[in-house]
Amino acid sequence: MYTLLLLLALFAPQDQTVVVYTGDNCPPCQRLKADYRADPSLFGGRRVQWVNIDRTPGTGVSAVPTLVIYEDKRPVGKTTGYGGPGSLRAFLQRWQ
Repeated sequence: MYTLLLLLALFAPQDQTVVVYTGDNCPPCQRLKADYRADPSLFGGRRVQWVNIDRTPGTGVSAVPTLVIYEDKRPVGKTTGYGGPGSLRAFLQRWQ
């Protein structure tokens, strides 16, 4: 497992951050969090920032989960909803 995480860290796009907007009463958000806890490589080694819109007013996000990929501090990709690990990986692969 350590080797896999090391390889992901070496080859992942380190200039990318995924901001995951979640909410307190959001079952898909809870599934996403559980999948991430079970498999930390889910985001391909990218930095991940979690933002709870119920506790952080003014985000401008109303549908959760919403994932935004930032590259060099600019948004380059966005999706709303969570269809499981496979769909998340397919979304993230577009920006590798």
